[in-house]
Amino acid sequence: MQETHSTAASETQWRNEWGAERITCHGSSNSRGVAILIKKGVDCTIHKKILDPLGRYIILKAEIKDKIYVLVNIYAPNKDKEIVTFLNKLVITLKNEDLDSENNIVIGGDFNCPLSPTIDKKGGTLIQRKSVTSCIVCLQSQLDLVDIWRIKNPDVKSFTWSKKSPRIFCRLDYWLISNNLNDSVQLTDIIAALRTDHDAIYLEFGGELDNECTGPNYWKMIWLSQLR
Repeated sequence: MQETHSTAASETQWRNEWGAERITCHGSSNSRGVAILIKKGVDCTIHKKILDPLGRYIILKAEIKDKIYVLVNIYAPNKDKEIVTFLNKLVITLKNEDLDSENNIVIGGDFNCPLSPTIDKKGGTLIQRKSVTSCIVCLQSQLDLVDIWRIKNPDVKSFTWSKKSPRIFCRLDYWLISNNLNDSVQLTDIIAALRTDHDAIYLEFGGELDNECTGPNYWKMIWLSQLR
């Protein structure tokens, strides 16, 4: 979740309501804040946790079904220069923590910029925000990440955010995942969400069954943007 508007005072209440593990990174009561909720019963062990002091990202090194993943939940700023600075610092943090070379990286959240205006935006100006998109492309190159929703939907126009006046639609929320995870993705989708001007983005991984499994070996992630 992004833009949770959570505070340290609300953390205990939210954790009790969820009833399972919840990692929160606070902004203020009226801005920023991100959270990762882990469903009860999920086979997940967190080995490392990095929280942004400004409430814009959470980085987890987690073991899920005996595999190590780096899970990153981001809520990028609105202004182009600030987004570039934010993403560059994120990469530096991953490198300093020796997480950039991990094989299974999943970055999801609100990037606040459409990657390709001609297909990821409808209405308003369609001029590409080159400084931001170049920075995101550089991030993908450095970490060997792919925009998995676009790979699975190469020609589809679908959006995660909209406003009424003027009428504008954009795909601002997306998953960037390690290239080697491409074949493990069972489903990626954009789905409706309540009490927000963003839709949720959905990602489901699957794999071969092992001898000890009694059911399907898969796990799901849903990022909800701007929870209020």
